[in-house]
Amino acid sequence: DVRLSVPLTLICIPDILKTMRITLQINDDLFARAKALAEEEGRTLDSVIEEGLVLVLDKRDKPSRKKFTLPVSKSKGGTLPGVDLDNWASLEEIMEDDRIFRTP
Repeated sequence: DVRLSVPLTLICIPDILKTMRITLQINDDLFARAKALAEEEGRTLDSVIEEGLVLVLDKRDKPSRKKFTLPVSKSKGGTLPGVDLDNWASLEEIMEDDRIFRTP
């Protein structure tokens, strides 16, 4: 699959005092898509290409997060002995007592 490319010269302005001109070889289809997007959004082609570079580089800079799976509980569940779920005052008192939730 042979694809032609269009030489593209960009002017990059990293800050007010510096300007850099570079020439890139970009696939014709990619160039047309970028140019169409720039026209559609009323932007310069430079800004579209710069945004694309930022997205790619930022994605690589972020460490990938490993998938985390919560362990499945093997407890039988239920309430502690003496806990009455219908008595709000008693429940509040139990929840405020941190001794109940400590493990030996």
